[in-house]
Amino acid sequence: MRHILANMGSFRFMLGFASGMLVMCVGYFSTIAFSGKHDGITHHETLRKINYSTKPVKNSTLQFISLITRNASPSTNAPSSTNAPSATNTPSATNISHALLNQNKVNICRLTKSSDRCNGLPESVSSIAFMGDSNIFRLTHTYAQNQNETCLVISSRCDFKYFVPSYDSQVSKLRWIPPRQGIEGPLANGLENPGCHDCYGCDGLQCGANIIYYPIEFARDVMMQSSMYNSTQQAMSDYLAKHPVQLCIVNTGIHDLAIPFFTDSQYTTNVNDYIRLLTGCKQIAWQHTLSVKDSPLHPQTNARIRTWNSLIESHPEIMAKLSFIIDAHVLSTSYNYDDNVHPETAFHLHSSRNIYPKLRK
Repeated sequence: MRHILANMGSFRFMLGFASGMLVMCVGYFSTIAFSGKHDGITHHETLRKINYSTKPVKNSTLQFISLITRNASPSTNAPSSTNAPSATNTPSATNISHALLNQNKVNICRLTKSSDRCNGLPESVSSIAFMGDSNIFRLTHTYAQNQNETCLVISSRCDFKYFVPSYDSQVSKLRWIPPRQGIEGPLANGLENPGCHDCYGCDGLQCGANIIYYPIEFARDVMMQSSMYNSTQQAMSDYLAKHPVQLCIVNTGIHDLAIPFFTDSQYTTNVNDYIRLLTGCKQIAWQHTLSVKDSPLHPQTNARIRTWNSLIESHPEIMAKLSFIIDAHVLSTSYNYDDNVHPETAFHLHSSRNIYPKLRK
């Protein structure tokens, strides 16, 4: 009997030891996945690069190849906004076709099928800025194609000097303050390499004289810190104020969705603070976050995207700063996806031809 009890005790010890080791291993590899210490950068885009250093982007459709890897999803135990509506309460656009709604004097254009148009937007603009992640980068390039403009790369993943001429990445690394968990980016490459974007497909673009793309993948992040600015949003908005444009197309969401413990209310707080800075935009068109493929391996889900899009429309301070909202979430579901977060190029080609104002020359 004593031998049996002794063996049972040994078994319990070994089982406890094995469980402990398993927890340690899971924690270790979760940390690696979050920090991006592997070939696949956490949730951020990798696309085939064209040699942008000295050559313009050719006026043809870019071939994009994106590698999305699993990131630490927002924890189910993370705090959430008590005022955030559930996905089931999110206003549906599926029964609205070719519709322009007006809320707080903001034209809301809902696009559900390819024949829909945004008649509330101006027919033409003298200048336009696109601000966002790699989906907005793709939109900028296809829009420039349709306007017969050639795009030049003006900033790279770790070089922001076009927007901030005094920026010194080496000096900034010495005084860099890391992001606060659950509040702001970066998450991966920008966390390991201060002064760099997380996004690999977000080079700044100047297309002709009056089309510009600002690489801003979060509503709040500390990638572009310097002695003058605490955040990327401050630095970019300062440049914009010195180079104002008639219309700004703005979105963040896909990258924000990957921030662990990030609440719905924090998202709207960040967006509100960001939009407030955009004084260089005569008019602002908020682009609702597009649909995703809903892969269970990724933190971006359509249910949460619909909630966030709804929260933007129900936030009076944000709405007071906007002139337009472009809601192509439903429309994007009718296209294929290159990966979990990128609709195929055909979607951007259609959007750039049929939704946005022409460039007045």
